Amino acid sequence: MIAIELTITQDEVSPALRELSDGLDDDRLLPVLAGTVNNSMRGHFDELEDTRPNKMGGSRRHYYSGARAKTTFTVSGNTAFIFTTQVGMRMRYFGGTIRAGAGISSATGKPTKYLTIPETAESYGHRAADFDDLEVLWGRDGPYGLGRVERKTIQRGDSFTQSNAIQTEVLFWLVPEVEIPEDHTMLPESGELNDALHKDFGKYVNRLWYQAGYRMGAPVEN
Repeated sequence: MIAIELTITQDEVSPALRELSDGLDDDRLLPVLAGTVNNSMRGHFDELEDTRPNKMGGSRRHYYSGARAKTTFTVSGNTAFIFTTQVGMRMRYFGGTIRAGAGISSATGKPTKYLTIPETAESYGHRAADFDDLEVLWGRDGPYGLGRVERKTIQRGDSFTQSNAIQTEVLFWLVPEVEIPEDHTMLPESGELNDALHKDFGKYVNRLWYQAGYRMGAPVEN
């Protein structure tokens, strides 16, 4: 007798593989990975907020908390963009020269000739226009700062008085330009980002595999 044996095997793996493949499409995978980098940047700004207080001892402006709050991402096609809109981040990261003339002086209404660099905890985080008791401080080569001047008035006769400065407190230095050094520690290191991406990618693939009915390569019993 000749016998023919027929066996029908149901393919349970292919649907799971298709689900896994679909999950790795750009439109589903990119937002996941962009979210990972976004969270890494936010966490890095939290660390900077905790470890970089105001060196002058003045009231903190919470610059890095602001950077964290303004960090987000967008996805366009097969590219994700992760960015922060905090003012000054690009200059701090790459470094460069800031020159006077870009802004308008509140005193003259004309383009500024000098940058004001805070010297004290009181002036840190403020503009010179926030103070109403500052005077221009002059030196041999012209104005060099803004500050408070304590004077002593001397009476000379009935019609003449002389006012002499006896103490000067500089709140702002006046400079035509300032050089900002580059600081690549403003953003997470590439190795830190790669580790976070690998970790979250693994979690994402495991989640897809689990949702398809598998765990650690073995079918999940229903």
